[in-house]
Amino acid sequence: MEEISKALTHSDTKTTKDYVDTPAIVTLSTFNKFEGQLMRAKEKASKLKQLY
Repeated sequence: MEEISKALTHSDTKTTKDYVDTPAIVTLSTFNKFEGQLMRAKEKASKLKQLY
C-alpha cells in the first residue's frame, strides 16, 4: 500500500487505501479511452528519455 502511495501525487497511505478499496467499475469504452491515453503518455515519456 505504501509503494502505491509513493507512486501517486500524495503520500497519504489512508487515502491510497480508500482508492484501492473503492470498487472502480467503468464501461469498456471508458477503460479503452483511459488505456489509450496511458499508452500515448508512456510513448511520449519514452521518446523524451531517448533525447536525454
